[in-house]
Amino acid sequence: MTPMRVGFVGGGEHARMSLLPSLRHALGGAPEGLPALVATHAGAQLPPLLGELVALAEHKADHAERIAAVHGIQRVYANHEDMLAHEDLDCVIVCLHPRLQPDVAVTCLNAGVHVFLEKPQAESVAESLRIRDAAARNGKQVAVAFMKRFSAPYLRARQIMELPAFGAPSMYEARFTYAR
Repeated sequence: MTPMRVGFVGGGEHARMSLLPSLRHALGGAPEGLPALVATHAGAQLPPLLGELVALAEHKADHAERIAAVHGIQRVYANHEDMLAHEDLDCVIVCLHPRLQPDVAVTCLNAGVHVFLEKPQAESVAESLRIRDAAARNGKQVAVAFMKRFSAPYLRARQIMELPAFGAPSMYEARFTYAR
């Protein structure tokens, strides 16, 4: 299977500290040269990457070069239009302010690539529908990040914690992926 070619738009803190580091695991391992778990506990090699992060669009050039160096991204562009014009991408991950994401998403969809958007995808229902319509018109998929705090297991845990017999919580544990 040929690895999916992924582009990324945005270089803010959430992108740098959460999404980009998590992509190593989501795509099946680490790009060559990055320190990461490259073998199983028994020492066997991981399977080939399912996808490869090949390009970053970020308007601050120095910032983009640093992000690319840390995350093994091959090429950087000043904007998503240049990235789309020069790369043969299968999909683009967009992590920008909700005010900016609809225009970027529609441009990517019109260029024939699937899109993953950070939540919230837009500031209005009208802008969200514009994204949906562009996806349908171009036969492409759009995915929006999901916050699990409203999923059934989390809601049930909260209900249990609110029972008088539960008492005051005494411990909380959370895990986040940050940097390398």
